[in-house]
Order: sequence, then structure tokens, then C-alpha cells
Amino acid sequence: MAVTNLTAQDKYDVIMATSAYGMNIDNFPLELNPNEQLMNLYGLDFEEFLWANSINLNVIEQIKTHFIAETSVPSVLHDAVMELLKEYTVIGGMPKVVDVFTTKHNFKSALKIQKEILKDYMRQMQMYLSKVESRKTSLCFNSIPKQLEKTNKKFMYGVVEELSNARKYEKSILNLHDSDLIEISFNLTEPKWPFRNQVKYDVFKVYLKDIGLLTSMYGAEAQQSIMDGDFSYKEFAVLESLVADILIKGNHKLYYFSKNATLDVEFILKLFNRVTAISVNHADNTKAKALDSVYENYGVKSAIKLSMTNKFEIDTFVKMPIYMAMFLQ
Repeated sequence: MAVTNLTAQDKYDVIMATSAYGMNIDNFPLELNPNEQLMNLYGLDFEEFLWANSINLNVIEQIKTHFIAETSVPSVLHDAVMELLKEYTVIGGMPKVVDVFTTKHNFKSALKIQKEILKDYMRQMQMYLSKVESRKTSLCFNSIPKQLEKTNKKFMYGVVEELSNARKYEKSILNLHDSDLIEISFNLTEPKWPFRNQVKYDVFKVYLKDIGLLTSMYGAEAQQSIMDGDFSYKEFAVLESLVADILIKGNHKLYYFSKNATLDVEFILKLFNRVTAISVNHADNTKAKALDSVYENYGVKSAIKLSMTNKFEIDTFVKMPIYMAMFLQ
């Protein structure tokens, strides 16, 4: 009522934020008032994280120029951006966390805020869900780091609770998705457009929508590993989730293509009107073979390998530095 009175005076713009809308939609009106607009809010993406760290827009435009020209960036600039990418992987884009970090430049202070945010998520589940559903939803959420530690990253209900199944926990996954806490990436039967005709709805991965929160769930050891430049931590769980974070905040719907242990492409998107396979370089020759396979056997003629190195190469597929994923639109 108070908000209605304010907006009726036509003097004020009112912004209200909630993460509980999708989790408890029955408690919200189904229809918006004429003066209301529903918007999705995201944390800072990597480009915005660069702004927060006082990186000049001209510098970002310089990187983008190399992306468009398909050339390597100057080595000094590449090294500086990679250091900031490591920080982004640890800090993420939650505004309060970024603010604390850019003010104090202290990872321990940032981790403290991240832990508070995670606790708040648990409180919200208890507040808006039944006791039983709250427990199941929190179990699903807290299982995500362990899900991503597996080589294939596929979400398995047995990791949430031994011998469990979709019947018990599917609604809990939807609670997390509808609350904008996670993104679901579905496996495809074939990497063909339209993707909706190829989706295997019972085979999927789950990513947190903020990479910093995932890293914080792994703890200080993961932070140190990333800042030391070791992205192999927990079977590259953080590395793959970093790319997912960048793509999600670039408004991409995620899919992947996995047939077996030797054919696993982390991301399938439609870019520049073409089905595009995207792989993250794990220094693993299997990944290169997977891109070759979808190119040769599945008609995918656009493929990108994201790498930690400062190489922009055009061969069967494009190789580019991992941070250039922010320009994939």
C-alpha cells in the first residue's frame, strides 16, 4: 500500500528487490500494475568488474579491437587482464563483495561477505519454503560444488543424497532456478538448431550465477589456487564455471554436448547466426579432439577454444584468450 501511494503521486520512482519471487510466486500478484515493470538483476559481469577496478573504457575498447581483428593483445595488457580475471574468479560480481574488495583489496574480507550472502540464501529458503522443501532445496544448492568436481560435471541426484532421484529433488532444482540462483545447462542429443528440439531434459549441469560465490564455497584453498594461476582445482570446476558465468551474464542460454568420455563439448551456443561449439582449454588433447569431432561428424562449422594463453589463431576453429568470451554476442 505504501508503494502504491508513492507511485500514485507521480513524484517518485520506486525500486524493490527480491530473490524470493520465483521461489514463492504464490505470494506475489500474477499480474503487474500498469506502472510496474519486472526486471532481472545480475551481479557485475567481467567487463563491469574491470570498470570497478578503474580500468579505462579505452583499454577495454582496445581489447575488443583485437577481438574483432582476431589478433593477440600486447603481452603487458594480456598479463594485466589475466590478473584481474583471476581476481574476478575469486571475487565474482556480487556488488557488496566487489565494493569491499576494491576498497580494502583484502580477499579475507570479501570471503566473509560471500559467506554472509550464502547464509542469507539459506535463510530465504527457510522463510519462503516449507520445512521439507527448504531442506531439500538447500541440499541441492550445497551439492553444486561437488557436482562440478566430477569430470563430466553432470548433475546427479545421488550426490545430493545417496540413492536419491529426480522425483524427490526435481522441484528443489526448479526452486533454485526460479530464484535466479543457478543456471541449468542441458545436454543436446545433437548440436543442431533449434536447440529446443534436441534437449535432453534429464541430463544437465548446474552452475551458480556468480563465480565468486562458487569459489567461496570451495574456501580459501580454492582462492589461493586461482590466484596462483592454477585453474585445474577440483577437476577444472572453477574454470568451466568462470566461462559459464561470463556467458550467462552475456544473456546466453547454455547448452552442452556430451556423448561419451571422449566427446564432451562444454558449451553449445548460437553465435553470429551459427551453431557454435565452445571448449575451455584444460591443456587436455581430448578437448581438441572433441571440437574436431563435432566439426567433422556433426556439421558444426563454428568452434572456439578459450585459452589462458595470449594466442588468437584461426585454424579449423578459433583459439582466443578466455577473457574475450565477454565479447561473444
